[in-house]
Amino acid sequence: SYHGEFMKPAQQLLAYAHQMMGKIAFDHLDFAAASGHFSEMIDLGEELHDPDIITLGMTLQGSIFRKRGRFEHAIRCFNATKPYADIASVGTQGVRYNLMARLYYDSGDEQGFLRTINSALEIAEHMKESITGLANDFSLDEVLQEQASGYTELWKPEKAIEIYKDTDR
Repeated sequence: SYHGEFMKPAQQLLAYAHQMMGKIAFDHLDFAAASGHFSEMIDLGEELHDPDIITLGMTLQGSIFRKRGRFEHAIRCFNATKPYADIASVGTQGVRYNLMARLYYDSGDEQGFLRTINSALEIAEHMKESITGLANDFSLDEVLQEQASGYTELWKPEKAIEIYKDTDR
């Protein structure tokens, strides 16, 4: 078996390929396939000792439970990512907060939504645009749109309209 200098970069690339394939399966509502890809991603992240890959994989797994309406289980998944997220890159932390905010507004938890969306906003406001942010759908614009969606779901459309006015510029 190959263990040369390209092993780690190849495994990282494979992990991110699983992320993209998992997201595509998720978009097609093929949650079993998505879960398999995200599990592979987590396994590769653990093998690489890469907190970004582990955090993203576990967060995306949590999103599957959210989408299926299994909110308590999703919250446990997101909470399990914390030790990895704490040492992951700021962008990965932002992705986690942004997806957690979606979980909280979907489940009707306004305080959880406000807490996590504000954390995501704080990170997004200080981040420079990058290919990583693009690949993970994390930018100030993405977070503001998530915030507006959350307010809409929580029956506060007037707050959402104000945010949309800012993002439309």
